[in-house]
Order: sequence, then structure tokens, then C-alpha cells
Amino acid sequence: MSLLEQTGDPTKSTDFYDNDHQDIEMLQPGDPINAWEGNVLISSGLVDLTAPDLGIIWIRQFGLGERKLILCLDYDLHRGPTGQWDLHVEEGQE
Repeated sequence: MSLLEQTGDPTKSTDFYDNDHQDIEMLQPGDPINAWEGNVLISSGLVDLTAPDLGIIWIRQFGLGERKLILCLDYDLHRGPTGQWDLHVEEGQE
């Protein structure tokens, strides 16, 4: 059963999970990331810097752009959609 089937949450992608192990070495600067604690979204932003040997990443939070240190063992990290609103304008619509 995939994580999406377990949680019903499309923002939690499983692309850097391997048997419930987060592989933060797969994260690259600019990747959107969500830090979850249980079913609560704690922080959301873009990866700024990773230190896999230390088990930490720095992110730029959406909104004010503040930099935040994430201890990877403290949160469930999910790469993928950010939950931010996207504006789509269709031609011919006024």
C-alpha cells in the first residue's frame, strides 16, 4: 500500500522513500519539501542546503522566505507539491 493510500493526502509523495527510510541525499537545492509531524504540516518550503551526514537540511520557508533548520529525524519529510495556490489563467476568460 502506498503512502498516498495510507494517508489520503496527495501532498505526501513517496519518491524519496525506501521502505520508510527517508533518503535526504536525494534532495537537491530548490526541491519543494514539506515537514510533517503526524498529520500536522509544520513547515513548507524549498530546500536550500543539505547535510545528509548530519541528518539536517536547511529550507527557505514559503511566505517570508525565512531560512529554517530541519532535523530530519524529528519530522516526516515529503518532497513534491507544496500546497501553495497556483494561478492558472485560461485564454478567453475575463
